[in-house]
Amino acid sequence: MSSNKILNAVGILMIFGVIILIFKFIIKKTETKLYSDDAMKVLQDENNLKKLEDVVSDYQKSGKWSKVEIN
Repeated sequence: MSSNKILNAVGILMIFGVIILIFKFIIKKTETKLYSDDAMKVLQDENNLKKLEDVVSDYQKSGKWSKVEIN
């Protein structure tokens, strides 16, 4: 009777272990991006970054957003 309890306990621990491994695998494969690839290209270009800085500066002064064309 006690061997069945031990086997049941080991089985439950193995199930929890497999579930934890699955979660770790999912978390490892999931990538969180704060910016899209296109946004990163824009932010890395000095001319486009200057345009964005000017727009933000104008917004801080006037309180209104203006449109700017970015390649």
